[in-house]
Parts: sequence; structure tokens; C-alpha cells
Amino acid sequence: MVVVAHPDPLSLDERLLTATYGCIARFGLAKTTVEDVVRASGVSRATIYRQFPGGREELDRKSTRLNSSH
Repeated sequence: MVVVAHPDPLSLDERLLTATYGCIARFGLAKTTVEDVVRASGVSRATIYRQFPGGREELDRKSTRLNSSH
């Protein structure tokens, strides 16, 4: 039996930015950590830093920009 994984409806970037925004809404900008985003998004710390080499600051900046445009 072959199992085909269905792609996530959100791109990885969108998934990470959405998780970051949710953490910021929950914990506040100053208290949100990359570990919070790891838990919320279900991806590894390494994946986050591959997608966003600037770390938390880049995630914060891009997630708030993404959500302010909606």
C-alpha cells in the first residue's frame, strides 16, 4: 500500500509566519521565542533558521508585515 501525503495548504513560510504571529498575539512581541514558534508550527529549530536566517527578528518583522496586509 502506498501512502501519499497531501501537501499542507500553507507554504512553509506561511506556516511559520502564521505560527509566529499567533505566538506574538498570545505571549507578546518581547516574550515570543523561536522555541515558541517551533512548538506552534511543528517544525524543527533548524528548519526555522534555514527559512529565516535572521532568526526571531526576521520572523517577527515578516509575520507582522504579512498579517497587517490582510
